[in-house]
Amino acid sequence: EMRQYLTSQIPMSRQTERQWLERSTTMDPWKDGGMALAIEDKKTGDFLGTVSLFDISKQNRRAEFGIAIHNPENLGRGFGTDATRVMLWVAFHILGLNSVSLYTLDTNERAQRA
Repeated sequence: EMRQYLTSQIPMSRQTERQWLERSTTMDPWKDGGMALAIEDKKTGDFLGTVSLFDISKQNRRAEFGIAIHNPENLGRGFGTDATRVMLWVAFHILGLNSVSLYTLDTNERAQRA
């Protein structure tokens, strides 16, 4: 169900995903044009997905936003809301952006409500 909305290579092995996350979380947002954070369950420490900023423009002070919760069982539990709040705080208060955009398919009602 969730994979239909993703633009990245799917399926992705755990090793490939781990390598992508390690690379993404150490990116310099200005130099590399993006950054990502892992979403984890605070109680269990389980990896749930990722939240990212990409196509970051220092000149225009804007970026695009992406989020993926990998297991549908974790939807509706507030993980995405919390991760979105954290990443938007980083975007506006740390990076000093003025605008963050989220593009979604017209069939992705969950993302549209966010």
